Amino acid sequence: MASEINLAVKDQNLNQVSEIALQRVYSGCKGCPDHLLTLSREKADEFSDAKVTYTELHSNKRRDGKLAVYYYNTLLKVVELQKYFEMNNEYAMGVIDGLQTKSSIKVGDKSKTIYTNDEGGVPIELKTIYMAIDGAALHVVWTDGKSSNVTGMAGY
Repeated sequence: MASEINLAVKDQNLNQVSEIALQRVYSGCKGCPDHLLTLSREKADEFSDAKVTYTELHSNKRRDGKLAVYYYNTLLKVVELQKYFEMNNEYAMGVIDGLQTKSSIKVGDKSKTIYTNDEGGVPIELKTIYMAIDGAALHVVWTDGKSSNVTGMAGY
């Protein structure tokens, strides 16, 4: 019975307004695909798809799409299991010319932003979240009907 109660409490995260954002800037690299990917659920309903926006940071070109509820809910579970809200606010800040990453996650009243100057220098738990976001992004259905490769803006 205790495990059923814990599951019910944990699943409350799925029924809250939420947003997951991941920004990557390739420091010292001209022409690299610096971008911001934002996934959000604007309704407190675990059965709602997520709205997705990809912004190319050099040109501010945007793509809009949606992510099926299954993938978004899985991301929220990964965030919870990897204890995102308990992590430090910064990692690998002493690095120059690394892959600068800013992740921001909001679930209900909780929000946290983590900065790093070297994506490779973060704990495995945070890498797991980054990889889960990247994996989910492959399943976005873009309104322009083009491929889900969010880092490839060629031809956009």
